[in-house]
Amino acid sequence: MSPDTGLRDTIIRVAGELFVKRGYDATSIKQIAEGANCTTAALYYYFEGGKHAILKEVLLAHMPDADEIFEACGNAASLPQLLGCIAEHICKKKADMVEIGRWMLVEFPNMGKPEREVLYEKVQFMHTQMTLLIRHFVEDDESAEMIAWIFMCATFGYGQMFWSLDLTSRVNLPVETFSTRLAEILGNRYV
Repeated sequence: MSPDTGLRDTIIRVAGELFVKRGYDATSIKQIAEGANCTTAALYYYFEGGKHAILKEVLLAHMPDADEIFEACGNAASLPQLLGCIAEHICKKKADMVEIGRWMLVEFPNMGKPEREVLYEKVQFMHTQMTLLIRHFVEDDESAEMIAWIFMCATFGYGQMFWSLDLTSRVNLPVETFSTRLAEILGNRYV
């Protein structure tokens, strides 16, 4: 890793931590620079657009990497196996995703159109990639698109209910069990 990449990555990491802890509006460029042990001039060198440009990178960095997930699951032999693999890879990022998910839900109403576009693009890219993989196991495009949306909504909902609201302290429904049953239900319904 070059020093340039290291500082840029540090700025993104520190900004993400500060945004989650304090909120986007309450975090200043100065606080980010101090946390990253750099000057504000160095920060603007990497992020000419200032805090907005950093936010965009934080959002991109903390959302699941669709390419990584789908590459690992591309050889699935069945729809339930594919969906189970995707859920497993998403859940490996549980700790990061819980905090970032909470923060994004709180911040979303305050985000401007450019920030929302980053989220929309990432979610739509994930949906498109998932739909392409699912399409190998179903008869039509419409079914593949619907399975992808149902799966994405259900797994996001599980994360919010069981991780964000700590429902795991009251209900014994491990993510592995949830994702396996969801994959079976969707797989059996559409195959």
